Amino acid sequence: MAGVIGAAIGYGYYKLTGDIDARNEARTQELMRKLDEFEAELAGPEGSIARRFEEIEQRQYERAIMIEDLKENLAQQMQGLLEKIDEVERVRGGGKAKEIVRCPEGGECK
Repeated sequence: MAGVIGAAIGYGYYKLTGDIDARNEARTQELMRKLDEFEAELAGPEGSIARRFEEIEQRQYERAIMIEDLKENLAQQMQGLLEKIDEVERVRGGGKAKEIVRCPEGGECK
């Protein structure tokens, strides 16, 4: 009798684990399929996500350089205007125009 019970338990365990393994395998395959679909959707017609991020970073870098160039150009123009004001003041016999005070970004000018 004990042998029959043991065999029944063994068969039940085998059947249970086999079913669990089959369900896990099916679930894994489904998740892999969904992951592939998601990656394809992210890549889109233009290419991979990584390439898109690289393009965005490159554009941001180029814009930052342009902004710095514009700031420098503006500072030079302002300095030129101050020099012209100084020249006019000297001709009139006055003093000197104030120099440009460059403030640190986010900081206060002194």
